[in-house]
Amino acid sequence: MPKRRETLSLSLFLSLPSPSSSRPFLSPPFPLSKGVIWRGDSVIEGVPATLDMLRAAGKRLVFVTNNSTKSRAGYLKKFTDLGLNVQAEEIYSSSYAAAAYLQSIDFPADKKVYIIGEQGIADELDLAGIKHCGGPEDAGKEVALKPGYAMPHDADVGAVVVGFDRHLSYYKIQYATLCISENPGCHFIATNTDARTHLTDAQEW
Repeated sequence: MPKRRETLSLSLFLSLPSPSSSRPFLSPPFPLSKGVIWRGDSVIEGVPATLDMLRAAGKRLVFVTNNSTKSRAGYLKKFTDLGLNVQAEEIYSSSYAAAAYLQSIDFPADKKVYIIGEQGIADELDLAGIKHCGGPEDAGKEVALKPGYAMPHDADVGAVVVGFDRHLSYYKIQYATLCISENPGCHFIATNTDARTHLTDAQEW
């Protein structure tokens, strides 16, 4: 089976709020340059030396990805496994951005998030103290298509967050649609808007 090729980009910024800030996305960053760090499980040639050179020059490094399948901790582990010296506060993933956005709008403590996505989103919501459901735990669930059947959904879902999901199903789509259409004020948040992506080294999907 073809293996997915994951890439991650490096950006150099003039200014960027700290990851500890509750509103990291409200002050637009100004990227000076951008490049890819790895493809799949291989660091691109010259990257370690380039990172060392940039740090020695006093540049602030920010590693940005719109792949929500991992949390910041998950990406930190990958950096470490690849032999790259990166700090957790230098990593910005779209899973983190989604959780930070919900914090910034004072997402109600009595509401929860329905996830179409993978563990990275769930992990970042946990770190933000936001309740959630769906995601990996809904893998394999099916809709009972029968006369008179009304699919139940949680009325406490106040947001639906959608990211890459290798177990996307009609059940998840239907559940999310019901939350958005029937729960007053339910937010709909996408971790990225890519129409196509390189999921394997063989083709673009």
